Amino acid sequence: KLQVQGIRNTSMNGAVDSLYLELASRHRVRASGVQIVKTAIIPSNKCIREAITMMHDPKIKFPVTQKIVRPHCKSLKTVFKYKRPTSCLM
Repeated sequence: KLQVQGIRNTSMNGAVDSLYLELASRHRVRASGVQIVKTAIIPSNKCIREAITMMHDPKIKFPVTQKIVRPHCKSLKTVFKYKRPTSCLM
């Protein structure tokens, strides 16, 4: 079955890796079961998938999910911390 996929990435090798990962996650296909026939860079007006076309907006903004509080002066910075950093949002 021939399938056309549109992948957004900064390099061609990254796009091929993303394609293998997407097919493995969505369609449960191993890398040996995929044959890539052609790769091409297409202009933004030829993109079909909604997940890719929503990234074409030049004014797109992403929310800051975790804001790291940094010390405001050099005297408050320490090399060794007494407490482990936490990544949960409060």
